[in-house]
Amino acid sequence: MYFETPNFVSNSLHLISIITTPIHLVGFYCILFKTPESMKSVKWGVFHVHIWCTLMDWSLTVITIPYLLSPVAAGVPLGFANVLGISTDFQCYFALTSVAAEGMAFVLIFENRYFLIFARNTLWKYIRVVFIIINYCIVFCVFIPLLTMIPEQTEARKAILPDLPETLDVNLIFVLSTDIRYILISAAFMESFLSTEAGIFVLLLSNSFKLMTRSAQHSLKTMKLQKKFLQAIYIQAAVMFFNLVIPVSYFIFSTVSKLHNQTANNLSILVLSLNGIASTIIMLWVHKPFREACFDLVRCGNKMSNTSNLSVIRF
Repeated sequence: MYFETPNFVSNSLHLISIITTPIHLVGFYCILFKTPESMKSVKWGVFHVHIWCTLMDWSLTVITIPYLLSPVAAGVPLGFANVLGISTDFQCYFALTSVAAEGMAFVLIFENRYFLIFARNTLWKYIRVVFIIINYCIVFCVFIPLLTMIPEQTEARKAILPDLPETLDVNLIFVLSTDIRYILISAAFMESFLSTEAGIFVLLLSNSFKLMTRSAQHSLKTMKLQKKFLQAIYIQAAVMFFNLVIPVSYFIFSTVSKLHNQTANNLSILVLSLNGIASTIIMLWVHKPFREACFDLVRCGNKMSNTSNLSVIRF
């Protein structure tokens, strides 16, 4: 079936990248040039999140284009990185790290909101520097041990051969590990670590807003703006979470049950690759200044199109 083939994955991800790249660029334009004065304090936090959303998107749809062979920790890279001669092990590291870094970016924007609104004059002012450094170190180091466990490829391919479709050229396959538990442990640790941090900051923000309401230290307008911004970020983070949970849950199920269904593998990668575009669209829609900037771009495009049509008619 076509849905089981590498061509389906490659063509689908190329199409997604063609559609999503202009939208990501609009996102960068809105953040850099259309962020209002009331959002200046969160401008670079939102920019940081958007960078990692875009890089994660491109890591799957352009750079690596992975044709995964779950339940084994193996696959065939079909992306632009092969043309550049980038090693497959580094491609795996980059793809996994970009997912973790996107999650970290959301944690740091939660931390930024907590610090600027509630903790500027507390001990957290000094602790947060260490906190941010530790997060970066963990995200960029957690998958490095996997690179030291990459097996000799000829023997590894023979070991996983019974689990693979017969139509696939074995020599094209890259085996990240003959024991997928190492990958699952690293991924589970990273997910638990970031989820715990995000949950803690969400609770801190929620409780602090309640205390602020009672003490009336800030105007109702200021509190309303802060809550509205946080709600928008919560929606983005929730979409990212569900975009990750669906494919990751399937891969865990496939690994545990030793089930190989290549159509499901390919569709899971497509769902994962939609995470970046979903996050960007939500960012552009839920933040009113960005939404209005997008409407202005559409109106400008319509005016240019109408002007061009009139010129052709007159000619």
